Amino acid sequence: GNLSVTGTSTLTGDVAAGDDVTVNGWLTIPSTTVTAQSYTISSTGKASAYLVDGTTTEPMRIWLPTGAADGTMIMVKDLDRNAGTNNMLVDTEGAETVDGSATYTANANGEAIVVVYDAGTTDWVIFGGYAE
Repeated sequence: GNLSVTGTSTLTGDVAAGDDVTVNGWLTIPSTTVTAQSYTISSTGKASAYLVDGTTTEPMRIWLPTGAADGTMIMVKDLDRNAGTNNMLVDTEGAETVDGSATYTANANGEAIVVVYDAGTTDWVIFGGYAE
């Protein structure tokens, strides 16, 4: 089936693969500003954004959650536009990977990536990215 949302609504449940989802209006995704040099995402809903705003002279490291729910989407953005000098590292633990690698290195100022968890392969798949 298909799902169409207009106006303000709270939805629960899942949409099956192949279904269409149409959202008319704004889609709000919770975000967290990260200022620590190393930050572990302990748990997340189905979609979350992490804005990395570090003042450190060392690379910033974001640890993706282990064993996330299938289809979990996480967005990570170099908010302070400093990844060209001090890389932003998106890391996994254990056997999980980011597109087959243990670590994704963002090395362009203002870079952002979107990853989605595939529980079948225990892989965070990069769905998109952006660099200024």
